[in-house]
Amino acid sequence: MDILYPTWCEDPEPVYSFIRSYLDADEAQSPYRQQERLIQERQRLTRMVMKDLEKSLPGRLVISPIFKWILNQTQIHTRERDTMHFEMTRLFPPIRRLMLELGARWAERGLIEKPEDVFYLQINEMVELAKSPHPVQDKVRARKDAFI
Repeated sequence: MDILYPTWCEDPEPVYSFIRSYLDADEAQSPYRQQERLIQERQRLTRMVMKDLEKSLPGRLVISPIFKWILNQTQIHTRERDTMHFEMTRLFPPIRRLMLELGARWAERGLIEKPEDVFYLQINEMVELAKSPHPVQDKVRARKDAFI
């Protein structure tokens, strides 16, 4: 997901595609089954690493506790990262609507060609454009060409 691309409200086709794929999937592709497989794989790999660490005294006394702590911290912070990602992407639709409105007004004034062109400007450039309106179609066109 990126602010550059239409939201599901603007283009619901990705949602319909997700739903179709879930309806067409067999039980083996169930998200619950996939999650269970991943949990089992993680547990198997953890046991394998722990077994190797337990083979030596330094592994048992020093490395094993450090490994367990790092593994635990990684799992905790992965959940936090996913939560943060979710919360940040919730901001995309209202910010996208605001930017498209700004882009529509600038396109109407001839500063950019299309409302979507606003996404090719940097924040500081948008601030400057608001303060001192001037056409930026060439800059936007160059960035579009570089993006593709």
